[in-house]
Amino acid sequence: TGSHHCIRERGECPWMESLFALIRSVHAAHAAGRPAPRLVGCCFGAQAIAHALGGEVGRNPSQEFVFKAEEILPHAALLECAWAPPPALAAAADAALARCGGRAPAAPAAEDCDSEARRGEGARLSATTVDGSGGEAEEEGPRHCAPAAAAQRLLLLESHGDCVLRLPEGATLLASSSSCRHELYGVGSGILAAQGHPEMSVALFLEKILPALRDKGRISPEGEAEACASMERFDSVAAAEPLLAGGWLLDGISRFLRAGGGAGSCSAAAS
Repeated sequence: TGSHHCIRERGECPWMESLFALIRSVHAAHAAGRPAPRLVGCCFGAQAIAHALGGEVGRNPSQEFVFKAEEILPHAALLECAWAPPPALAAAADAALARCGGRAPAAPAAEDCDSEARRGEGARLSATTVDGSGGEAEEEGPRHCAPAAAAQRLLLLESHGDCVLRLPEGATLLASSSSCRHELYGVGSGILAAQGHPEMSVALFLEKILPALRDKGRISPEGEAEACASMERFDSVAAAEPLLAGGWLLDGISRFLRAGGGAGSCSAAAS
């Protein structure tokens, strides 16, 4: 999770090739049914997984650095994962789907994410799997979701200048957001990847990351004010219901890592 480097700098960082090879070996072992550890990647880790397995990673579609507490919009496939989400997540996801007419509507194209968020129309959701041609086959539904009620929002802390622009073949998209189409995805039975930081706290974000963004000129005063306001909301939600503020994904990761055999697979949703 996390790195001072980005995938675009791989030519200057020979160690990345060893990381990509490790990811490919873990994926190949799971695909062949051989014993292998489960792999979870967050932020840079999610991007490394996508690149290693043939996906595409690049700058955020908005061309802006994302630093905030983001609302995560679950896809129907997330609830079908064998590492069943906790009740709080299931209830929130069901509520999100209900706002969309009972079906999972299609996720926004990468270039539409930021503009849709600004219009306040909500993001689009989908049950999406990358097919053999590298394209994403989607089950179309209503074009937009109504904004979630505060008590139904699933939140994650985000800090990234790059993101996954195209998933690797065979990956299943599990959740999206207004700033990143591929927020959460699974590959086969042994790999789970998330763009956000469920392992971090608001205090760490403000102490460790914000000063560096200021020094590098990567956040404006207006952007900082918006980020801090979103993180205040995050902490308020965390105080009332920790599962909704990052805890939902930490719980899911724990279930995923502890599952034996195919029990942690999202492949049923991808098949």
